[in-house]
Amino acid sequence: MAGALWVLAKVRAYTRLSGAERRAAVRAFGGLLVWRIALSLLPWRLTQRWVVRRSPSARRVSDDWPLIVQRALGRAGRLQPGASCLVQALAGAAMLRRGGHPATICIGVRRDDGSDFGAHAWVKCGDTFIAGEVAQLESYRELLRIEDAAHSASR
Repeated sequence: MAGALWVLAKVRAYTRLSGAERRAAVRAFGGLLVWRIALSLLPWRLTQRWVVRRSPSARRVSDDWPLIVQRALGRAGRLQPGASCLVQALAGAAMLRRGGHPATICIGVRRDDGSDFGAHAWVKCGDTFIAGEVAQLESYRELLRIEDAAHSASR
């Protein structure tokens, strides 16, 4: 019975969203699934090449699209607990670019006080974190940055 109530609560919350928020929620959920499968089946070089080739759409959805994507990824991530930070960053970048906004994917590493090693991925649109923001992000050393071709050319 508790499972049914949880599903009902999620359906009610979904119906209260605006049309753009609903579309983004569905895209985020699907995007997380697709990227989880792609990362488990394809080599990283192939995945990275596909990510780099994607450039923002010429048609911009709306100026608030990055914040809509941010919220949608948060909702979808709670429904798919196995979605890693890398999966969320890739899905977020794909949604931003499809909506006509630039995306920057970053992957970093850090070593804790002990000998623990940590890696993290995040995506930003301008100065806005879309996915992967953590409290101590400055402790990560950035190893890889994937920017849109048009975005990196204008810098």
